Order: sequence, then C-alpha cells, then structure tokens
Amino acid sequence: KVEEMAEDEEDEDEADDFAVAYEILDMARVLLTRKLASLPSTYSGKGKAKETTLIENPEARQVMDRLADTHDLQSELSLENENFPLAVAEGRSALELKQKLYPLESSLLAEAHFKLALAMEFASVTTTNEEAVEQGATKEETVDEDLRKEAATHLESAIQSCRLRISKENTSLPSLPTDKQDAKKKEIKDVQEMIEEMEQRLTDLRTPVAAASGAENPLRGILGGMLGETPADQKTRIAEANDLSGLVKKKKVKPVEPAAATLPIQKRKLEDGEELTSKKAKVEEEVKEV
Repeated sequence: KVEEMAEDEEDEDEADDFAVAYEILDMARVLLTRKLASLPSTYSGKGKAKETTLIENPEARQVMDRLADTHDLQSELSLENENFPLAVAEGRSALELKQKLYPLESSLLAEAHFKLALAMEFASVTTTNEEAVEQGATKEETVDEDLRKEAATHLESAIQSCRLRISKENTSLPSLPTDKQDAKKKEIKDVQEMIEEMEQRLTDLRTPVAAASGAENPLRGILGGMLGETPADQKTRIAEANDLSGLVKKKKVKPVEPAAATLPIQKRKLEDGEELTSKKAKVEEEVKEV
C-alpha cells in the first residue's frame, strides 16, 4: 500500500506539471493569436486560393510558426494526459497553421498529419471510466468508426508527403557531391521503410473494429491490446505511441524562413538533458517577446 500511495503521489505531481505547462502554453497561444491578428497575412501566388498558398509576410510567418508549435505542444500534453478529444482539437489547429507555412513535401507537415491521426485513433475509443466500473458498472468500449476513417485520411496525407519528399530528394540526388550521395540514399531508404510502416498502420485503421478477429479485444493498430490493461500499462503504451522517433526530423530554428527539413523524418526531440521545465521556460521567453 505504501508503494501504491507513492505511485499515486507521483502521478498527481506529474499531472500538476502537465497542467501548469498547458496553462503557460495557453497564455502563449492567446498572445500569439492576438499578435497574428494584427499582422497582414500576405499570401504568395497571385490569383490562387488562399487555402492552397503559403503565407509570405515574414513577421506573420514567424508568429504563425510559433503559434503552430504551441498548439502542437498542447496536443502532445493532452495526449500524454489522456485527454484525447482535446489532443485532436489542438492537433487540428497545429495542422491548419502548418499548411499555410510549409509545402506538401515538408516533413513538418507530414509530422502534423501523423500526430493528428494518432490522436484521432485514441479519441475514437470511449471506455467506461474506472470510477463507474468500481461502482459496479460494466466495462464497455465504443468505437467511433467515422473518426477512425478521418484518422486514416490524415495518415494517407502523411504518406503522400513522405513520397513527395522522396521524389524531390531523388531528383536532386545527381547534383550532390559523390561523397554525400551515399548518405542521402540511406536517408531516402529509411523514409521508404517508414512509409511501409505507416501503410501497415493505415491498413489497420481502414479495417472496421467489428471486422477484426482473432482476439478478445478487437482493436488493432496502436490501440491493439490496450483495453484491459492497467492504467499504468496504458500510460506506457500511449507514451510509446506518441514517440515519433525516426518519423519526424527536428525542425531547425530560423527566425523567418521555414525550416529546411531533410530526410529521414524524425520526431522533434528535446535537447539532451532538457525536461518539461525547459519547454515551459522557452514558451515564457516567447511570450515576453510578443
């Protein structure tokens, strides 16, 4: 019991840290949104629809990029805290902004689609809460197939983005110095393998849960085996699923111009030794700048 109490206290502390981080990010979101509203959003491409062109105003790009990152971090925190509907909402906002900043082949855009698909897959499952089960309610799971289908469309977009990136890299390959071609070929191969993994996940998403068989719990893909696990095991699985290592490359920080993402795509990670507090400190600095 002592160990259980210690674990509960640790979980509460972590939840408090997440809550504080989310509040700080939300303050940054409000300020950045106000700042962006005061700037002219000049679009590139004369005569083209705004939805298909990129923001041209340098200052607007910079603020929009920070705002997109803020929504992205809020989505990650919500996913870690198992607030999946909120993770989906924040993921949508991050994607909408990034679509105005980066071309289709950008790894950052692929990341946004992938993470939104992930949040949607988790959000598609509603489970009877533990408190109700303890009071005698039957543990039941319902699945929103429409949300799973939408998640599949975003996963398709992530795959398309990766393929466009590979095509672009293959085209530029002959112009690279000989000593750099081998490294580039390896990067391209890595992304091709990532595409294969995402295609398998896409197949799982496209399979209706009711049609899945061979296991007591019908869910497949990321959620396979999650139901029926202890809360601690579920939290570990969520953390593993949210780890995009090897899928999205860390964005290089530039003040105005969009980052030039290169293959292979890998998750943007914190620098070695950084913890959640460094994320909060960074956001506080950005709020001061605004």
